[in-house]
Amino acid sequence: MSLSKLFAGRKRNSSVWKWFKYDASSDKSVCLVLLDGEKVCNTKLCGKNPTNLKLHLARNHKSVHVELEESELKKLSEKKQTGIKRKAVDENGPTLLESSSNQNQTLIQCINRRNTAWPINSHEHKIRLNSLIQMIIATCNAVTLVDNASFRKLVNTLDYKFSLPASAKITSLLNEEFTVLTRKLRDFISEGRRFTICLDGWTKKEKILLVISDNGANMVKGIKLSRMKAQAERAILIELESEVNEEQITDLEDDENMTNSEEWEHVDLIVDVIENVAFRRLGCIAHVIQLVVKLAYDGKYHGLLLKVRGLVGKVRKSSVALEKIINKCGKTVISDCSTRWNSTYFMVRRFLEIKTSINEVLGDLNIDSLANSEWIMLQDFVNLLEPFANETDILQTDALSLSSVIPSILNLECHLEQFGDAKDVAVKMLEDLRRRFAVLLQPNDPNFNPLPCAACLLDPTCAIALLGNEHT
Repeated sequence: MSLSKLFAGRKRNSSVWKWFKYDASSDKSVCLVLLDGEKVCNTKLCGKNPTNLKLHLARNHKSVHVELEESELKKLSEKKQTGIKRKAVDENGPTLLESSSNQNQTLIQCINRRNTAWPINSHEHKIRLNSLIQMIIATCNAVTLVDNASFRKLVNTLDYKFSLPASAKITSLLNEEFTVLTRKLRDFISEGRRFTICLDGWTKKEKILLVISDNGANMVKGIKLSRMKAQAERAILIELESEVNEEQITDLEDDENMTNSEEWEHVDLIVDVIENVAFRRLGCIAHVIQLVVKLAYDGKYHGLLLKVRGLVGKVRKSSVALEKIINKCGKTVISDCSTRWNSTYFMVRRFLEIKTSINEVLGDLNIDSLANSEWIMLQDFVNLLEPFANETDILQTDALSLSSVIPSILNLECHLEQFGDAKDVAVKMLEDLRRRFAVLLQPNDPNFNPLPCAACLLDPTCAIALLGNEHT
């Protein structure tokens, strides 16, 4: 046992060590509380975290825990009295506590008073903190950046008087900023008469040829219709009543600056667009695939996933357990997120990768791990969803993604047909997959969209596989 390891960590100032003794060789703390005045408890707890030791006293030795709380309250009151005396004795200038109330502190005043950091309520501190908040918003960096040792060192080098807050404080400030901006947006929207959710690309607003929208009704709203003098052109627009609201397509706005010839040219262009361009909506394929994946979360594996999620949460909340797992395998557990694609799959896959380390750490913490049958079910879960995760990554590419739609769907369909470990779940997912993608796979479907199939034929890598050697 090296001296560096023996004396590592913070100084043990907690009163709880009156009833515990730490064994550095085994990294365990031994309870020294006397039971019935004679027998020692001798319970061994992992690590030397005072919080865990206090929990042991609260659960098993309530009288000792009460004595511990009284001792800590007494120590806290003495510390406050000492701070008040130090404040009264200081005659060289205001202390940091006093100067924090001065919001207009200047640089010269700060230097003269020999403060080591800008007061939290000072103007200088607020300016730097606001700049940090705006940087995180603009760059989309994680809030945990402020906890990084290298980043804190950089900030200290740039301005040693700026005390960088922790990630919890930054998160709170970001929430406040979000609330302010949300209120501004609501005020802005309340002043408007009508808003259109659409985007015109590379064209004039009154001559939109490309509209990216969330539904067909807003696509028609995106086309700004000018005054129409002929009933024949108006009748063409009325034919769209089956798809959009009549009010949305007959709400015409006059433009007094347009000449008659410009009006007729504009009307002819819009009529030509409506007659010759079929407004089609192709949904996000990756989103639809994730809707199919949700069936696996709510069925056979629902209870098991809740159990795994609970174990992951316990490990992540325990600094001792987290440190042990990292030391054993160099990896840690992953939490899932309901809004992140395939996050549950990644959580379970990592849980299986570090299975041995997980069992050892949970055993040290006296927490029940999974049964062998449950580990087998988790492996089946990963095998079931692995192709879905792979195809989702393929469909997220910036280029040539349309030609990958049909092959990806066919691969998933084949995988579900051949999967035999969880047949009931696979059958439900297969039925849902075919139902959702009938518009792409079934030519007889009334809403059949041939664009993904055509993209496959235009992509040489897909065309060779689909047509076969006799057609190439």
